[in-house]
Amino acid sequence: MNESDRKIRREILKYIYDKFEESVLDRAGTEGLYKKLDEVDQNEINYNLVRLRDERQIGFDVSMGGVHGMELTAEGIERLDQDGYDTVLEDEIRYDILQLLYEIGREYPFGSAKLSSEDIAEELDVDEDRVLPAIGYLNLKELVDAAVGSKPEATYRRVEITGRGRNKYELYVEEGTSIPNTQPLTRWTQHSVGPNEPEKAQNLFQSVVEVAQEKITIVDWYFKEPAYDLLEEVPDTVDIEILTSERAFDDEDEYRDLVADFSEGRSGEVDVRYVEYYDFEARLFHARYLVRDEIEGWTWDQSFKDAGDTQHTVSEVRPVNLESTMETFQEAWRQGELING
Repeated sequence: MNESDRKIRREILKYIYDKFEESVLDRAGTEGLYKKLDEVDQNEINYNLVRLRDERQIGFDVSMGGVHGMELTAEGIERLDQDGYDTVLEDEIRYDILQLLYEIGREYPFGSAKLSSEDIAEELDVDEDRVLPAIGYLNLKELVDAAVGSKPEATYRRVEITGRGRNKYELYVEEGTSIPNTQPLTRWTQHSVGPNEPEKAQNLFQSVVEVAQEKITIVDWYFKEPAYDLLEEVPDTVDIEILTSERAFDDEDEYRDLVADFSEGRSGEVDVRYVEYYDFEARLFHARYLVRDEIEGWTWDQSFKDAGDTQHTVSEVRPVNLESTMETFQEAWRQGELING
């Protein structure tokens, strides 16, 4: 991306975010955006709007009248935060909101665990204007389910924590994993998982893949359903490469269809290769590997499809060992047969 496009996209995100903070109900239009960027050709602005949508950082509608209904995604807010722009992520009240909703859900597991934004503000003893954007972000993140009130109040009439929200909050309490996650796992840590802890295994897996910038690499000789469900948290623009073996499938054509279905709609590339299990290079891998951007990796003592079912360990790979592991991987990768080619 050239510097001009980078600046345009940042200004677009800032403009839409300001509208988001003004009202959780209103979407942004392009008239004000074009005025703000009056020195930029409108076609250049429109192109970068499309590219931001490609990267899942914004959403918008298109009609004969042009672009309208622009709104940020959670990823768009996180991108602004990473770029140093003041966002709702500067305020940690989102954790207080999750804690409140989580505790109510525990107290009334089969009852009503829904609060309005006014209720939440009152419980936390803060102004409602402070909790509104935080609830909006958590809603975009699918950690809460928030139903909006009617205008002109622009508030939430019902907010409840989701299953995903409970998982994330528990991981935050137990492992210190932030929301959004800015550090996949504590460096060179080891985690004991199971038996019967599939949610913990899923949370650990997601804490690695959801912050990937370029590529996720997986080595697992039995990588098949439901392991592909774990990959749903990989950002859409991130490439995925999976090295498995013939033991991952009974029918190669059916497995190819599985990969094709998973890949559909992703802008990042998905490459899956397999080698014969008893090939020399394949036997060098005695564990399952999950590698993020080729700079951080973890070994799993259990196939990803069974993660959490039995007792196993998840261990971070030290950099010196990861370099050797990736060299072995590249050799096996070159010998592998492409599933989705």
